[in-house]
Amino acid sequence: MTDKELLPCPCCGGKAEIRDGNVYLDKAVLIRCSVCLLKTPHILIDHPRLTANGLDESTRYTREQAINEAAKIWNRRAEK
Repeated sequence: MTDKELLPCPCCGGKAEIRDGNVYLDKAVLIRCSVCLLKTPHILIDHPRLTANGLDESTRYTREQAINEAAKIWNRRAEK
């Protein structure tokens, strides 16, 4: 479903899961730990992408792109 595997939760080692949700009636996805419920921010589907300059109306995430973006956020770990 994603381009890469989801790493275990960085806090408890629990299994990560893809969750669908809504933010003010907009469809969204996020990655959440099934044990401690740590989660990524919601990634909105079919909504303008947020850039450094604000919302970019010309680019919108499909569901698959939103899942991949959430997976990138989830799998990011601090450098040691």
